[in-house]
Amino acid sequence: MGALNGAVIGRSLGEVGGTILGIALCLAVLEVVLYLLFQKLWRHRLAVPIMLITPAAIGLTLLIVIPLLYELRLAFSNMNLYRFKNPQFGLGIAIDNFKRIFTQPVLKQVRILPLLFRTFLWTFIQITFHVAGGLTLAMLLTAKSS
Repeated sequence: MGALNGAVIGRSLGEVGGTILGIALCLAVLEVVLYLLFQKLWRHRLAVPIMLITPAAIGLTLLIVIPLLYELRLAFSNMNLYRFKNPQFGLGIAIDNFKRIFTQPVLKQVRILPLLFRTFLWTFIQITFHVAGGLTLAMLLTAKSS
């Protein structure tokens, strides 16, 4: 295993550089098209905010939609470590998968509902402390010192 040096970073960027360049070009074209449509053609007063928000909205949508569709595809398959390359797909397999999730322990340790409860509890605690901490820091930073 090699160390992280300039050659490794350069080779890695060379491998993904085409993809990054393609994404950047697509976003630039999208920005120009949105500018021409909203500003020049329709004379919309919110053309610049729409132009600036659109790439982020597309990125977040892809970040959520693509993994969700992949997981939905996995739900209808019998894919595991032994059948990774050529799994079978079907409605019967999906029904068996969902039956197994709700009737057998997940990862042979705990059932799905306690695990789901722990996930919701963890999420609630994290959001509460992050919002409270962020609000506290914001109030401290904006407080006037006497």
